[in-house]
Amino acid sequence: MSTKFLNGKKNGFRSMQTNQIVSIEKVLLFIVYVFILSVIGNSCTETQDLHWKNVDKILLKITPPEFPNREFDITDYGAVGDGQTKNTKAFGDAIKACVEAGGGRVVVP
Repeated sequence: MSTKFLNGKKNGFRSMQTNQIVSIEKVLLFIVYVFILSVIGNSCTETQDLHWKNVDKILLKITPPEFPNREFDITDYGAVGDGQTKNTKAFGDAIKACVEAGGGRVVVP
């Protein structure tokens, strides 16, 4: 057993008890932390299992989107593919035209 000094005074047994209490508190805190993590982990796993059991039902509810067969080429709206020109306005104009027409595909060649 090592003797510790507190404020220049020999404080052997008392310091050892204090250190043991602090160590016990740390161990208990660690145990509680591990317990909480295991509870959270188990509930997440149960939720994931529930979703995977219902995957067939979920997939039946999903319908792929249908887009009108219209194309809006960004070059028709002023886009230039030179690597220098800012084509933000051309993208915006092509998207706007697509929306106003009721849908389609914005093409970036």
